[in-house]
Amino acid sequence: MNQPTIDILANLSGCGNYLHCLDLLNEDREFFSGMQSKKRLGEIIEIADKELTYEQKALCFLKLIKETEK
Repeated sequence: MNQPTIDILANLSGCGNYLHCLDLLNEDREFFSGMQSKKRLGEIIEIADKELTYEQKALCFLKLIKETEK
């Protein structure tokens, strides 16, 4: 995180948002979007749920979402 970002977040500390903002910036996050039918989303979730860990489930879900959009 660069110094200007840290300075901006430091100014938010009085609002109670500082720690939440730091958490958001430090997490490894994925963005996804798409238009899927409820049926297809259910199928994707069911397939991804077979993975063992939350991280594997997320990766599988994202992969299937991306494949469906092609």
